[in-house]
Amino acid sequence: MKGKRILRIFTDAAMFALFLLLMEQHLLPEALQVWLGVSLFVLVLAHNALNYRWYAVLARGRYNALRAVRTADAFSYRGSNAAESGEAVDEWLSELGYMN
Repeated sequence: MKGKRILRIFTDAAMFALFLLLMEQHLLPEALQVWLGVSLFVLVLAHNALNYRWYAVLARGRYNALRAVRTADAFSYRGSNAAESGEAVDEWLSELGYMN
């Protein structure tokens, strides 16, 4: 496998593992949960950077119903993920004293 593909697989696997850990928030100390949330945010940014071509081909081709639903689903997931990660970053910055 090429290096970039291995990095993509590792990034996706790490995101999955962190997502599962963060789902069990009642089992984790709050500080650890914040750090894991920030780590997930960084991994999401890396994932999007590694898969930038997906955004480039969105305008190509025809959109049938299935493609439209899959694209809408992908964007809704990205939006909800960004909102959750943004909350984690806000919490992290608050703990560090950067936000009131």
